[in-house]
Amino acid sequence: MYVELLVFSSAIGWSGRGYDKPCGTNTNRPAIRLRSIASHSSLSTHSQQFHLLALALRDLREAAKLASDCPDVLARLAHLKQYMHYVRLRHEHDNTRDKDRRKELTLAALRHAYRTRYSYMNHWEAMRQSWTRKAASEFEEPSRAFN
Repeated sequence: MYVELLVFSSAIGWSGRGYDKPCGTNTNRPAIRLRSIASHSSLSTHSQQFHLLALALRDLREAAKLASDCPDVLARLAHLKQYMHYVRLRHEHDNTRDKDRRKELTLAALRHAYRTRYSYMNHWEAMRQSWTRKAASEFEEPSRAFN
């Protein structure tokens, strides 16, 4: 199963309070569908998962071009880009067998989630409580566990 996120690049505007008014002058542009592998359990192979990730990144690039005159939409797209960077790191982590590379990707994903925690695109506290403990055990570095 994959998650589809709809971003209406010009049909809606976002002010932080809610959907206010059309952004820009052209309100007839179509919505852009972003594909995400947030939950990729039904995708059977690494190449299928990677293909879906590539499509999502391509869609983000297209959405940014279409919303170039809408700073509020671009700000929301920036959050989706942050999230997709985490998804890419986690995807590579989950499909890597080399222990040193897994450790590097674990630290990169946790660091990214911590740095972007106030965008609320990842659940940092859940990662801190569960993943750091698991990673500290897996990589035999108990001092890295937060709990």
